[in-house]
Amino acid sequence: IGSHSNVYGIPAIGWVAPAFAKNWVFGGGLYGTSGMGVNYLQDLGASGYAQGFSSISFMQMAPSVAWKVNHRLAVGVTLNVAAEQVSFQQTMTQYFPTGMSAPYPTSVPVQGGLNLSTPNWSYGVGATLGVLYKVNDMVTLGATYKSPMIFTPVTWQAGGQNLGPGASGGPGQYSAHLNYPQQIALGLAIRPIPQWLISVEGQWINWRNTMNTFKIYGPWQGMPYYGLPMHWSNEWVANIGTQYTVNNWLQVRAGYTHGTNPIGNQNISNNLILPAIMTNAVTVGATQKLGMGWKLTEAYMHSFAVTNTGQPGTAFLAPGNPNVSPSTTMSENSYGLQIGYDF
Repeated sequence: IGSHSNVYGIPAIGWVAPAFAKNWVFGGGLYGTSGMGVNYLQDLGASGYAQGFSSISFMQMAPSVAWKVNHRLAVGVTLNVAAEQVSFQQTMTQYFPTGMSAPYPTSVPVQGGLNLSTPNWSYGVGATLGVLYKVNDMVTLGATYKSPMIFTPVTWQAGGQNLGPGASGGPGQYSAHLNYPQQIALGLAIRPIPQWLISVEGQWINWRNTMNTFKIYGPWQGMPYYGLPMHWSNEWVANIGTQYTVNNWLQVRAGYTHGTNPIGNQNISNNLILPAIMTNAVTVGATQKLGMGWKLTEAYMHSFAVTNTGQPGTAFLAPGNPNVSPSTTMSENSYGLQIGYDF
């Protein structure tokens, strides 16, 4: 079954300018840093239908200051202020006979599963620290640390939840924390010649601390919360990029990224509505200086299709059936257009 949510717009605006005193710079941005979702509906015929839905919106404001300590060393700090909205649903609706004759309905729909599709906004804060060290005119080293982003609870006003024996809840307010993980990155930039730049970066993302067990609090019967076993692993990412200045008005660039899959086959049945399984992507782009301070940048990214297949008997629609395995396939394309102005 294909998802019917597959196009997302991500706006962004940013700036950088001298500030405070000599060798100080103030900048930042307001942008969407992530956002995704799926929307599945599978008709099960006369027995009912199954529905899977997720939507995550994440906007961030990032005021930053940087200080050039000397001709080799620069340091910077960013305050990350963000807002997120999260909704998801994974339910099965079945029709049960009522025993009544026409013109009364002969069946009633009964829904089971988790339905938290009426979210409020939540807000979070974190920080990023960075340092650049220019070894010589050819080599520059860089490092960043991004702290966890701690959010206020996401809340939903929802009806009854029925996840099976021992996991049911009544109508009321449900809540959860969806924090964002800490990250560490180390990088190296090389200029073999003045117009040619090569960059290599390694990154570690601590998903395990934020996406291991997703605890949902609410009016559950006999327990304070229900824990969704997401079981994401920490992710390692390698990036390589290159940029070449063709002449005084054109730059071209390309890149490749490889990351480990934070979900893996063993946990795909727990993450059918959050299929963050991308591992390899290529990028290309170009910038043209249009004169009078204006410039135009285009970018394209393609993430290659990845398929994860879980263990037999763990499928949402056929639990315990040894002949059925859950499977998710995902690919992605991103198109970017940016207009810039140099004062």
